[in-house]
Amino acid sequence: MRPVLRHHLLDLADLDDAAFARHVHKLGQELSRGLPSPFDRFVHLSLAHATLPLASVPRRRDWLGDVVARDLGRVGADAFEQVTALLPAPYRDPALHIVPAAPGSGGGLSMAPGVVLALVVPDELAEARLRRNVAHELSHGARQVRKPQLSQYGYGPQVSYTTRDYLMFEGLAEVLADTLYPAPIAPPMVTPEQEAAWWATVDLDAVGFGAYGQYCSNAVSGQIGARIVRAFLSRHGVDVVQAHAIDDEALYHQSGYPHLR
Repeated sequence: MRPVLRHHLLDLADLDDAAFARHVHKLGQELSRGLPSPFDRFVHLSLAHATLPLASVPRRRDWLGDVVARDLGRVGADAFEQVTALLPAPYRDPALHIVPAAPGSGGGLSMAPGVVLALVVPDELAEARLRRNVAHELSHGARQVRKPQLSQYGYGPQVSYTTRDYLMFEGLAEVLADTLYPAPIAPPMVTPEQEAAWWATVDLDAVGFGAYGQYCSNAVSGQIGARIVRAFLSRHGVDVVQAHAIDDEALYHQSGYPHLR
């Protein structure tokens, strides 16, 4: 599946600082238009956190211009096609938006099933990060079709995700990106003490986007989710693509991961 591609690096590369900030604000309005809450807010927060700080980065225009020449649009669209061949889903309007991010930020957002916002730091690892972002967010898209977070997208009635569901949601995405596009990007280190502290304070039965924001929107929970998914794959002899068709409850409770509760 080939997405509609919007390569926003091209729009932002030649702007002065003030025009850059105005364009980022306008882009947030454009991309969030028509999205249900809280995804409209997620778009604005993502751009404010990752892209807007580039307005004051010295030599930004030279930096972005160099990366534009590396054809990230083709890289991202190729990854989108590869991942959707492995995880086919009935996306209505598949699209990929590539937006630059400041050093130390980056990441992505599944704005709707099959609609990916990739926030890419324009450095020597840009291509690797972009492929991984696309895989991560399309994992979310496939799960959002199978188990809709919101009914407004038209894929079925809304399901209230629990913290356990969100752990599997993020864990599958982490493992898929690692499997398809291994890269020299060290994952965040999660110590035994950090993991123990997370399990000691988490409410696993909390539901909704509030539960995600409180318990599953950080590097610690993402790595814990990935560890649970890897434990399930190892225990049952399935791969991460096959695991996307398995219910969250089964992935979690049948993983054999030692810290579950």
